[in-house]
Order: sequence, then structure tokens, then C-alpha cells
Amino acid sequence: SEPLPADYPWTVKVVNSREINAFAFPGGYIYVNRGAIEAADDEAQLAGVIAHETGHVVMRHGTHQASEMMLAQAPLSILGSLLGKSSSLGSQLAELGISFGVNSIFLRNSRSAESQADEVGTYILYHAGYNPYAMAQFFQIIRNKYPRQTIQFFSDHPNPGNRIRNVDEEIPLLGPKRDGKEDSPEFETIKSKLQAMPPPPKTAH
Repeated sequence: SEPLPADYPWTVKVVNSREINAFAFPGGYIYVNRGAIEAADDEAQLAGVIAHETGHVVMRHGTHQASEMMLAQAPLSILGSLLGKSSSLGSQLAELGISFGVNSIFLRNSRSAESQADEVGTYILYHAGYNPYAMAQFFQIIRNKYPRQTIQFFSDHPNPGNRIRNVDEEIPLLGPKRDGKEDSPEFETIKSKLQAMPPPPKTAH
């Protein structure tokens, strides 16, 4: 398989939010909520979340709908300094002239886009040496374990249908079967530190 494009200044930041969610902006900016890190059972599942969001960027989901004027008004490089504040993400971005409502062009993806991001994310996990099943496992676990906390996640990331089966069918096509990394002491240490921190600020919706 051909390697994934590496022509983005990839930036991954953690948002101090209790919501189990993650999202990506065009150009290689990925944000993972604290709640998603705390919900992940192991490092591979967190890697799966990031790989999935990477898939959205690589496949340029949303980019074709974003005007150059919008991006010029709110350079993505300044968003990281805004995301940790107590007001909601939506209100912060609204101040910059970006509307992230029900019809958000970045935060809400189509089922076909989700399928593509699943496929690319699985590819990334496999070649990064992680358990390639971890991404789909995370989606399944949070749906069952945190049904109320993941309403927004599955609104932004609609289930394309047969997600687990599709991933299971994709993995054998990636190469020889091998045991992928699942967890690490570093991940468990970071997760413990997060859980010991004060709770995230409540956000206005």
C-alpha cells in the first residue's frame, strides 16, 4: 500500500472537556477531549481515536466545504489557546466567525465519511504497530458503557452500519496477521493523572 500523505503540520491537542469526543480540522489539527482519554481502556483505543480523526483529515472531509475566507478569518493555529476555556467550544468559534451548529461542516460527518475514516484509521493502526481492531472496539465500548455521555459523539460520528464487521474484513487485507500493541505504562500513568485532576469546567450548550 502507498504511505499516507505527510504534508500536514500535524497538531494533536487535548481539550479539558468531560464529553467523550474528538474532532479534526482541515490541515492536520486534531483535538481529543479529556473524556475520550479517560474512557479508553488502553493506549491502542486512544490511538484508534486519533487514527480515525487522522482519516478525516487525510480524506479531506470538510475541506471542500470550507471557504478560504473562513479559514483566513480564524487561522486554525490559534484554536488551541481557546479550547481550554470554560465557555463552550461552539461559542468560542462563533466569536471567530465560524458556525458550528447542527449543520457543522467539520464536526458532523456523513456515514460515508465515517466509513472512509474507519478504513484509513485501521490502516494507520496496523502500520503503527497497534492492535488494528482497537478503534472499532473503542466505538463499541463507549456506546455500551457510556450511552448518555456519547450522544454527541455519535451525532458527530454517525455509525456507518456494520462498523465492526467492515473493520474485521479490512484488517486481513492490510498484511500478515501480527499481534499489535494494546497498552503501555505511560498511557496508564497519564490516565491516572487525568483522573486525579479537578473535574473539567462545565460548558454552556
